[in-house]
Amino acid sequence: MKVHFAKKAEPKVSYSNVYSEKVKGISELAVLSTTYSGITEVRNKWFIDVLDEVALMEYKAEVKVGVDLSKAKVKVDDDKRTIDIKLPAADTVDINILKSSIKWDEVSWNKLEGKQFVMQGLKQAESECREKTDKTDMVKKANMRAKKLVEDMFEGAKKCRKPYKVSVSVDGDEYINVNVNVSDGGQE
Repeated sequence: MKVHFAKKAEPKVSYSNVYSEKVKGISELAVLSTTYSGITEVRNKWFIDVLDEVALMEYKAEVKVGVDLSKAKVKVDDDKRTIDIKLPAADTVDINILKSSIKWDEVSWNKLEGKQFVMQGLKQAESECREKTDKTDMVKKANMRAKKLVEDMFEGAKKCRKPYKVSVSVDGDEYINVNVNVSDGGQE
């Protein structure tokens, strides 16, 4: 009687779901924040024909810019040993006007027409913060940070017996779309 032992099968692991979840898990790390100070002119739009009321509102705002990594597209081809990650472009993810910082010029509250006037001032302040953010390099820095975080996360792919080629790109930012090869020197 001859006994045959089966060849030890190598477990096949697909990293598509594993890496997709890992990319989503580092979303908070891909955020930059800053504080803006500003003054906005608020006009009473409800009675502009009768009385042109204007007030200046001083404010501080915490602004966060980042990449929504939950929208990242991760494609793993185990046969070709490639991992392609496409990240969405960074955008303003949060603007928090610090209500305790709001100061009005010498205007009485009855002139301000209450809540509507304040809400208009908050909307204008938010809009001004978005404009300031667009004029800075925060978006580019957030894109670069997210790309670097994701590249660093895939360093583990070089520990595979057969290394993967990793490509990370950011939508709309050609400046930082450079492919990175992750390997362990071709060892098998």
